[in-house]
Amino acid sequence: ATAQGRCARANGRRARGRRSDGGFRRRTCGRGDRGRSRRRHPQDRSRDRIGAVRAAGGVECWRPVSSPTPTAVDDTADATWVACGNESACIVREDGTVACWGDNRRGYLGCGAEPGCTSWPEAPVQLPGLEGVVQVEAGGADDACARTSLGLVWCWGSNSSGQVGDGTTDVRSAPVQVPAFSGALDLSVGSRHVCALRE
Repeated sequence: ATAQGRCARANGRRARGRRSDGGFRRRTCGRGDRGRSRRRHPQDRSRDRIGAVRAAGGVECWRPVSSPTPTAVDDTADATWVACGNESACIVREDGTVACWGDNRRGYLGCGAEPGCTSWPEAPVQLPGLEGVVQVEAGGADDACARTSLGLVWCWGSNSSGQVGDGTTDVRSAPVQVPAFSGALDLSVGSRHVCALRE
């Protein structure tokens, strides 16, 4: 199975700093409210996915129903955070950059014109312009956002309802900074909205 097929349409939660779940240090997947496991895809629960960063390093993804055995994703040994959307996933690396893989047929993955940014990259592709990132969240199939250690927020994707936060509804195929916004402590990305907890 390809990487994007192993980590999509997730139903998961974050476990910050806890070494439960068989050694998984931190995980975040799907559209749960504030990272908690609150909802599954209403049409096809068998396609739910979970992604996790192991305490020993590397990301593993699985399907709770059809493929319950975690499967390693290549080139994720330095991941500190993982977020799964419907057909894509993103990680934060130890150096504060973000890489994503999966469905990019409509340019929503955020990798812009980076090398390897195909219509469906099977390996993580670094997103341009992001540094100092400590959190990434994905919502549904179309959008994602990243929070930096300085409390700044960057988003990308379909922006169909203005959820990228730049005052437009234009598609953003690469991350754009949410203007005049700072002090973010946490993020939650839904299918058509984004919320942030501020200082």
